[in-house]
Amino acid sequence: PTADVLSTLVTGMIEGYRSRRPLIRALLLYAQTHADPEFRSHAEQLRLQTLELFERLLRDRRIDIGHPHPERAIRFVVMLIAHSLENAVMSEGGGISGGDFLSHVPETAAELSRIVNGYLRVRGTERPRALSQSRR
Repeated sequence: PTADVLSTLVTGMIEGYRSRRPLIRALLLYAQTHADPEFRSHAEQLRLQTLELFERLLRDRRIDIGHPHPERAIRFVVMLIAHSLENAVMSEGGGISGGDFLSHVPETAAELSRIVNGYLRVRGTERPRALSQSRR
């Protein structure tokens, strides 16, 4: 099922960022602060190409996505996850309460998966409606 694939993918991304945190942090800082605008542009293109692979995987499972605008929604959640992970790499917080989401892979993966599944409206992950809502 798509929800399982998403959960596995999100967990893998978080683990990858966690295990390579110092390297990814250094690369992000270098790319963001490099004096040559052409280099910065090239680095951004490489980052976007990597994210395109994640987008393609989601597009291949479009049939399970109930969002009214699946292409736009897929792009949005991929960027949301990328920015979340990049921000987590750059932050100095200690522990999950301090914003260090990379130190708690299962919890962070579960929360990001809930966001992605809910926003994309992945079939099979819908929450049951409250009784008062289902009678309307």
